[in-house]
Amino acid sequence: MRAIVGSLLASMLSLASPGPQQLEIPSGEQALASMRATYSGCGSYADSCSFAVSFGPSNGPPNLWSQGTLSTKFVRGQALRADASFGIGDAPPQLSYVVHSSADRHRLARYSRGQPEPKVLESDSLEYVLGATTGSTGLMAAPLQYVASLLLANEFHDLGCAQLAHPLVEAVEPMGDSLCLRIHAEGSNGTLFTLWVDHESWLLRRLSRDDPMAELRRVTTIEFHGTINASIAPSELTFP
Repeated sequence: MRAIVGSLLASMLSLASPGPQQLEIPSGEQALASMRATYSGCGSYADSCSFAVSFGPSNGPPNLWSQGTLSTKFVRGQALRADASFGIGDAPPQLSYVVHSSADRHRLARYSRGQPEPKVLESDSLEYVLGATTGSTGLMAAPLQYVASLLLANEFHDLGCAQLAHPLVEAVEPMGDSLCLRIHAEGSNGTLFTLWVDHESWLLRRLSRDDPMAELRRVTTIEFHGTINASIAPSELTFP
């Protein structure tokens, strides 16, 4: 049924051209493959992002619980550094994380307000280090996983964008000067994803994750402002 709906949607959307030429609408699988190839094939990547995490009843709108900022700097063959800072509700940032990955050495530094020295975790698995950002108060740092799982896909099996099933292109929507494919996909344990992928650059512009949890639901939304093959100084890739 999904395949039929996707085929009909692609046929209808291809008629709604934004310019002189018709916009070719790929299948959900093709769109995700193009997105993944863009990230896994780039020489470098840099972004600045904002995110919000909300909780609410399963049958009602969620309320803001945490919000913060993210940034990722990456040069293939050298290192990845990802930073996240966030606070509870509208409060100033209370926690921050720095994830650093190079060769077979992956490290996480966790900073708390009032504690001058960070807690540091080191592992030979980047997925394990990023998974540590989802525990207890680190739950809000989970958005660090998504870009990393696209840039270094071989390091991931479960987290981030590693397991997205049954993708379906639902619509074409403008975001700034770009046209984005809005793609619905399913994760594990009933998690639902909506991704907005730039139709020209194949970069991820927005991601929404809806996690059902018994009588509650958690919604995470991330806005990405990324560029590939950017010039990045070695000093921007160091571990603090």
